[in-house]
Amino acid sequence: MECEEFTPAASLQNIVECYWNFEEAGSATPLLHPVLPSPKPSIIVVLGKPNHPVTCEGANGECIEESWMLGQVTDHRLNLRCARPASLFGVMFQPTGFYQLFGMSIVVAASMGTEQECAPRQFGEALTRRVQAATSPAECVAAAEELLLAQLSRRRATPAIEEVAKALRQRRGQVCVDELARLAHLSRRQLERRFREAVGVSPKLFAEISRFAQVFQLLKEQPDANWQDVTHACGYFDQAHFIREFRRFTEETPTAFFQQSREINRVFWGR
Repeated sequence: MECEEFTPAASLQNIVECYWNFEEAGSATPLLHPVLPSPKPSIIVVLGKPNHPVTCEGANGECIEESWMLGQVTDHRLNLRCARPASLFGVMFQPTGFYQLFGMSIVVAASMGTEQECAPRQFGEALTRRVQAATSPAECVAAAEELLLAQLSRRRATPAIEEVAKALRQRRGQVCVDELARLAHLSRRQLERRFREAVGVSPKLFAEISRFAQVFQLLKEQPDANWQDVTHACGYFDQAHFIREFRRFTEETPTAFFQQSREINRVFWGR
């Protein structure tokens, strides 16, 4: 498994977290990659024409044959089943980045029927065509950047919601909604409505997902950390709270999950 990350142009860094290119070498056995709850939504494009489609195994059993808008995964993990060899390209957005470009969250865009014409769908189709025609990861990034830069003139700034999302990530969810409302100079009801509109989930759920993603970031940086270290560093009340939340998002205890689990690249959990 090889995964490269690419930094967006300076003018897009408030919109895009990164681009990534994922390569899975050939083998007779398809490989499962967990896709865990993440505060950062993505568009995923399948490169080339694999013998079998990439499938997303979850509640809907979705099949990814060309491109897929992955909004915030909010509960039990999904699995990407990759026939090998497989190659994927992704655009990972900032929490409000998709909304800034298209005036709707990626959650709303992903839920729209295929018969509904909309700017996000047209963008996704253009991105798929351009990226699949590229001959290298660098060309994929260049194609994505050109299309994204063309959207910047329609950008809808969301400074208040961006500040709230940033505060939630930095403080690992340990901040009350009333405090966030004061930070944004909004009423609590206004904040919850505008945050859900721009990000796709409530501030409370976003905080819980951000804290969960921090677990994987911490273990990447400190692989020898024990569960007590993780509990306190990530802002859980106690170990029982940590285990309960971890089970909620993965259907497994932390010990069971990591006993069978392989390294999970951050493109599948955000940060």
